[in-house]
Amino acid sequence: MSRFSQFLSTARPLRVLKAGLYSLLAAFAVWAQAAVPPSERAFLLEIYTGMYPQYWFNTNGWNGPAGTECSWYGVRCDAAGEHVVGIEMVDNNMYGPLPASLPAQTQLKVFNLRANYFTGTIPSLSALTELEVFEVSQLGIQPSPGLSGPLPSLTGLSRLWRFNVGVNSLSGPLPDFSDPNGATAMREFIAAANYLSGSIPHFDAVPNLQRFYVNRNRLVGTLPPLQGMTNLEVFVVSENALTGPLPAIDGMQRLKWFYTFDNQFDRIMPSLNDLPALEELNVARNRLEGQIPALSGAPQLTQIYLYENRLTGPLPSIAANTVLGELNATDNQLTGELPALQGNAQLEYFHVSRNRLSGSIPPIAGMPMLAGFGVAGNRLTGQIPALDDLPWLFDLDVSGNRLTGTIPPLRNAPRLGWLNVRDNRLTGVLPPVGAMHMLVSLDVGNNLLSGNLPSIVPMSLMAGDSTLCPNFFVPADSTAWNDATGVNPWHRDCAGYQDVLYADGFD
Repeated sequence: MSRFSQFLSTARPLRVLKAGLYSLLAAFAVWAQAAVPPSERAFLLEIYTGMYPQYWFNTNGWNGPAGTECSWYGVRCDAAGEHVVGIEMVDNNMYGPLPASLPAQTQLKVFNLRANYFTGTIPSLSALTELEVFEVSQLGIQPSPGLSGPLPSLTGLSRLWRFNVGVNSLSGPLPDFSDPNGATAMREFIAAANYLSGSIPHFDAVPNLQRFYVNRNRLVGTLPPLQGMTNLEVFVVSENALTGPLPAIDGMQRLKWFYTFDNQFDRIMPSLNDLPALEELNVARNRLEGQIPALSGAPQLTQIYLYENRLTGPLPSIAANTVLGELNATDNQLTGELPALQGNAQLEYFHVSRNRLSGSIPPIAGMPMLAGFGVAGNRLTGQIPALDDLPWLFDLDVSGNRLTGTIPPLRNAPRLGWLNVRDNRLTGVLPPVGAMHMLVSLDVGNNLLSGNLPSIVPMSLMAGDSTLCPNFFVPADSTAWNDATGVNPWHRDCAGYQDVLYADGFD
C-alpha cells in the first residue's frame, strides 16, 4: 500500500469523527441557545410541584432537564425557543394554587388551565401586558371551593381578549368595562357561578365584546345599555338579583343568546325587531309586564322561555317562525286564544300552561318534531285535537281546562309517555292504551268518562303514577290497574257504576 493510500485509510475515519463532533457541538449550541431563562423554568416547576402531578392525565416531558422545557406537554415557546409564551393544559386533573411567580412572567401570552381544580387567590396580572388569554375556570356548574378573593385588575391588559374564571368562589365587583386603559380588546368574559357582587358596569371600552357570562352570582342594579354593541353574540346574566327594565336589544344583528332569567326585572318586555341571528331567548322568572312582542323580527328563534312573569294579552303568532323549537310561556297571565301551530315544521315544545287563555286548542296533527305540548290550567274549551301523525310526541298535558268530547285515539302517537287530561269535562271511554309501549303515566281523573277500562300489560305503567278517578268507569277488578294507580282496588275513589243510574234519584 502506498503512503498516500495509507494516509487516506487513516484520514477518512478522522474526517468522519471530526464531522460527527462538529454536528454534536452544533446541536449542543442550538440546544443551549434554546434553553429558556432559569426564572421561567422555575415558574414551570412551581406549577409541577404545586399541583399534584402524580394525578395529572398527561405529564409528558415535565420535570425534564434544562433546555427541554419547550417540549413539555402544554408548554408553548416563542419561535426562537427562548421564552415560554403559553401554558395550555385543559382538563388535566390538576389541583392546587396558581403559581406565585405568575406576575413575573412578562412574556406570557396564554395561561389556560381551564377545567381543573384550584385553591388560593388569583395573583396580580398587571405586569403581563402581553397576556391575551387567561382561563382558570373549574369543572362543574355550581359555585364551588376554588379560587377565592377578588378579580384581578385588568388595567393595562390591552391585548387580553378572553378571560374565564367561571365556577370558583370569587367575590367583589366586576372589572370596569368603561375604562379606556382596561382590557379594551375583550371578546369573551366568563365569570359565571361565583359570588361576585355590585352592578354590571357600562361596556363603553369593550366594543368588540362577543360573549358575556356572569350568571349565578350576586349582582344587583340595572343593566347597562346594549344597543351599539354590534359584535355581541351571547349575553347571559341569569340567576342574580338584577332589577329595572331589560335593555333594548332590537337591531342587534349578531345576537344569538339572550338569557336574563331568575332576576327581578320589571317593566315591559322589549321588542324583538330586527334580530336576524337570535336563536334563544330566556327571560323567565322575572316581573315583566305587558304583552309578548311579535316574533316575526327573529326568524331564527328556536327557543323562547317567558314563564313566571306578569305578562298579559294573547300569544303572538308563530306561523312564520318555521325553525321555532320551543315556546314556554307557562305561569303568566296571558289571555286570548292560542295561535295556529301547524306549519311550524321544527316546533318541538309548546308550553303555555297556567295562564288565562281561552278558545279552542288548535290542530297539532302532522307536526313531525312536536315532543311536548302543555296548555294546562287555562280556560280552553272544545275538544282535544286529533293526535294523528305525531311520531315524536312524548308529553301531552291539557289538564285543568273546560274541554269536552272524548279522548282521541292514541295509536298514532307511538312514543307518548305522559298523558294528562284530568280536571276537564271529557266523556266517553278510555281509548286502548295496552299497546302504548312507551306510556308510563296516565292521568284522566275528575272527568265524566265511563265504560270498561282497556286491559294493560302488568307493570307497563309506572307504579302508582296514574290516576283514573273520579270517573264513572265499570269497577272491574284488575291487578295491573291497581299497581298502576297505587290504589287497591283502583276504583275505590271513583263514583260507582251504579251511581250513574241513581244520580238523579231514579228509583
